[in-house]
Amino acid sequence: MRKLLGKSKEQGLTIKRTFNAPLELFFEVFTQAEHMKHWWGPRGFEMNIVTQELRPGGMVHYSQTSPEGQIMWGKFEYVEIVPNEKFVYTNSFSDEESNTLRAPFSQMWPLRILNTLTFKAEGDQTELTMHGKAYEATKAEIQFFESFKENVRVGFAGTFELLDEYLAKLQA
Repeated sequence: MRKLLGKSKEQGLTIKRTFNAPLELFFEVFTQAEHMKHWWGPRGFEMNIVTQELRPGGMVHYSQTSPEGQIMWGKFEYVEIVPNEKFVYTNSFSDEESNTLRAPFSQMWPLRILNTLTFKAEGDQTELTMHGKAYEATKAEIQFFESFKENVRVGFAGTFELLDEYLAKLQA
């Protein structure tokens, strides 16, 4: 097993955003497969959740299909779940059997990213703070992740636009 590097707060990526949804609904939409398939991932991709065990030690295993038909597999492995407060998971690329794989775009991408999400009620809105960092990664993998942070931020901006749209539909 690789040594965990990079415990400083400077490493990783933090995204803070407020969503127009009450805390309980927002947490449900963020953690339940029947909701996630409507907004997780890039616009135009179809998400298929194969399995979900929402508990520490459980996982969600999914595929995403691009508009051109390319299939990419991934998984979340749940570390900590405190309803309406905190959600911690690792995410990685995988194959159809949920074996962890290298990212299709780079052999330097860390095998796993540790994500810590905290939720805060702001009236009828929810403030999300999301921090992601390379987990159990080599120094080179951490450096690659750090160099790629702006791309990750742009990707989540698009995903969160889809989440905004889905939340609006649910509350219409």
